[in-house]
Amino acid sequence: LHHVLRIDAIEPTMLVIITKDINSADENLAEKEAARISFLSSDDRDAASLDLKVLVEWNKHRQPDIEEDLPASGIRQRAQKAAHFAKREIEMREKKREREKRKAGHMQGTTGLKYTAMAMANQS
Repeated sequence: LHHVLRIDAIEPTMLVIITKDINSADENLAEKEAARISFLSSDDRDAASLDLKVLVEWNKHRQPDIEEDLPASGIRQRAQKAAHFAKREIEMREKKREREKRKAGHMQGTTGLKYTAMAMANQS
């Protein structure tokens, strides 16, 4: 939605959505046609066009900082941060598995809290 530059009515019942071409190397050709929408009547086209224009303007004011405007180092830092937390999550899961395995080894062949429960029952 933040790539939409404008919405044009090209025929009595047709609407075109023009977006930013983020992959274009030439700044003069930085626009592309994203969609052509055909309607049954010009009134339907006008209503949809107005709704889409309002939505695009609302989004521009809601989200002024777009990810493409960030410097490459900012995007790189976000990727490194995400990779760090993913690695950390994997380490935590491995540690949990090891703890469960150790716990199972300690609990094997024991009666658990049987005697503790009996002692507590005798105290009351």
